[in-house]
Amino acid sequence: QLLWTVVFSLLCIFIKDKNIISIDITNASMFLILGTAINYSVLKIMISDLLNVEHIKRERDTDDLTKLLTKGAAIRAVNEYIQEGGKDASILVIDIDNFKKINDTMGHAYGDVVLRLMGECIRKVFKNPYDILSRFGGDEFMLFLPGLTEPTALRKMVSIFVGEMSQLLTSPETATPITGSIGI
Repeated sequence: QLLWTVVFSLLCIFIKDKNIISIDITNASMFLILGTAINYSVLKIMISDLLNVEHIKRERDTDDLTKLLTKGAAIRAVNEYIQEGGKDASILVIDIDNFKKINDTMGHAYGDVVLRLMGECIRKVFKNPYDILSRFGGDEFMLFLPGLTEPTALRKMVSIFVGEMSQLLTSPETATPITGSIGI
């Protein structure tokens, strides 16, 4: 806009009558200021909209309690990985044993703490940015680990995870012991 305003002003100086040059240059300057203000406002609105869309997607795709992906987001991410030609990967399915009994005996607030700690532990142990970590259901978790297929490495990661969970989830003596099942 600035370039066209300068070109227009120079053409006015060389071509137009001297009586209307100042009017045309004033008009061009005003249009430049007005256009810049409008462009700034529109750009600000567009950026705000993009940020809102990203926030909405993040809210939609993230489980509030565990801060892991939701089931729908995980399925989309795995499908995208496969469509992009991803080949080798492992899937871990984790289920908290007798979670209903934990909720019934200790209360839902305690169950929520267990789920939150599970999410923290999963994020702490499985740090690869390509890992797809999700809460798949009430007390079920699905970890899709691209590139991690070597059985020894998988066992090591699971062992680290179990060790972390053992430290985090020390249950009171009156509570139901917290255990889990992992399928690879």
